[in-house]
Amino acid sequence: MTNDLLGVINLGTEEGLFPEFTGHRNLASVPFSGRYRLIDFTLTNMITQGINQVGIFTLDKYRSLMDHLGSGKEWDLDRSQGGLHIFPPALKPDGEAYLGDLANFSMHREHFVRSKQPYVVITGSNVLTTIDFQDMLDHHKSMGADITLAYTGHE
Repeated sequence: MTNDLLGVINLGTEEGLFPEFTGHRNLASVPFSGRYRLIDFTLTNMITQGINQVGIFTLDKYRSLMDHLGSGKEWDLDRSQGGLHIFPPALKPDGEAYLGDLANFSMHREHFVRSKQPYVVITGSNVLTTIDFQDMLDHHKSMGADITLAYTGHE
């Protein structure tokens, strides 16, 4: 288990996915099996692997998500060191248009600077799988890479 990773769940790339479910909520807060939400899979995967600081970069319709996550207590993220942080989207001054993921990351740069973790794992909330982040991190380090991307391919 690693504590070298800062977790980021980026909801900015999920706009427009599954509109029949996201009319009044974002994709991360879509219910699954009654009491769970899609984001629970991603958060649980991070927590079980020792990631104890998670930032959530929102886009829109995130009130339901904030109600569900609360202080992060369900994932042991209600702490003074690390914990759960929910960030608003980077918007144009008129508040109308999302400036994009890079602007969002830049706007919240201080979150990365203040973090004690030397590595960052970024994912969306629509990843319903378990990914071994330690194996990914070990591979990343062994390759001396600046960026490592995990994906699935179809044959």
